[in-house]
Amino acid sequence: MNGFALVRALRRRWALLCAALTGFVVTALCGSAFVLAAKQTETAEELLFQTRAAALTDYLQGTGRADNAWLARYEAENGLCVFLWDGGRPLRFSGGWMDADTRAALRRDALLLAERAGFSLTAKPDAIVRVEFTTQSGGVPYQGQAVSWPSGGGWAGCLILRPLTAQYAAVRRLALRYTALGAAGLTALGLIAWALAGRAVRPIEQSLARQTAFIAAASHELRSPLAVISANAQQLPDSPENAPCADAIRAEAGRMGRLVGDLLLLAGSDAHAYSLSPRSVDAEALLSDLYARYAPLAAQRGTRLLAELPEAPLPPLHGDAERLEQLLAILVQNALDYTPRDGSVTLGADGAHGHVRLWVSDTGPGVPDAEKERVFERFYRADHSRSDKLHFGLGLAVARELAALHGGTLYVRDAPGGGACFVLTLPAARR
Repeated sequence: MNGFALVRALRRRWALLCAALTGFVVTALCGSAFVLAAKQTETAEELLFQTRAAALTDYLQGTGRADNAWLARYEAENGLCVFLWDGGRPLRFSGGWMDADTRAALRRDALLLAERAGFSLTAKPDAIVRVEFTTQSGGVPYQGQAVSWPSGGGWAGCLILRPLTAQYAAVRRLALRYTALGAAGLTALGLIAWALAGRAVRPIEQSLARQTAFIAAASHELRSPLAVISANAQQLPDSPENAPCADAIRAEAGRMGRLVGDLLLLAGSDAHAYSLSPRSVDAEALLSDLYARYAPLAAQRGTRLLAELPEAPLPPLHGDAERLEQLLAILVQNALDYTPRDGSVTLGADGAHGHVRLWVSDTGPGVPDAEKERVFERFYRADHSRSDKLHFGLGLAVARELAALHGGTLYVRDAPGGGACFVLTLPAARR
């Protein structure tokens, strides 16, 4: 992962952390406010019911009679259901807004719950008896109050009920309102956290941009003197006295040239200024050319270079042929460098589902699980004991950047029988 990707990841983490912390506070506040508002709504509705029930019982006790028209109007205006008894006998009252069957079922269910709560319509009370309860009838919850009182030489009583559907609907509306308020708050906090995190990492981004520009400019400026050194080194006379110096100059110039090329590629990738020349690439020809190029080097080192290709033709790749060859060459060179004498390096490929998979496996020491991702970091070496100057720790980082530029992936896994296997997956060209 390059520096800009790390900065973007850091910004996301900071924004998520800030949004999570403040979001927790907002959620807690909205939740507490909702609970308080719901409790206030419930208390207000209960108090209103108590007031209406008290007014009704006061009216019935004061007048000592039941005016059906007044009761029907009182029921409808206040959303109540009233049932009356006189000396334990129910009085006929059809109500003001509920059909007869529903009223009959509600009276039966409510009276059963009231009696379970300790209320009785068969015993004469010495004073006003008031019992509160809740019941359910026909799938609708109700709050109820049963009242009986002495009346003349006997007694009277009533059941007063109110459906809780309106109260529950009001609580649901409150829940939706506070949920919307919380969601809006979380969204606003997320945007603010993202903006603040962006301001926090902006100096780092600017520093990385200046560093990338410097590396690109320096690498570009180094190309010309390196080309001059290489050209003059080729002109040195091949005398025994000059041979060691000429070989050293040519080797170091080539080494520096590869380093400059790698730095330019990485700098261009970081700045999103690196472009490819994609076209249809014959995957089998690419592997054949790579095999022919490295087979002599492998034989010189006492290592076997093998190829495993499927019987069915491979689909063509969509990419820059020169850069794909560079990518695979990095993997093969890396495998040869870490494979001991009498070992083997294998090139393999297969294709399916619109992709071509290429791999390079070896019989070397392999890559520990803890380092399978770190080997792709810049300037990182899995084998810290290596002291040669052929490796800068950039090869695999360049390979992964090239894979990403082609829309592919590159990872390492354990090879069967030991060693490392680098697997490259690339999109196939559209037919």
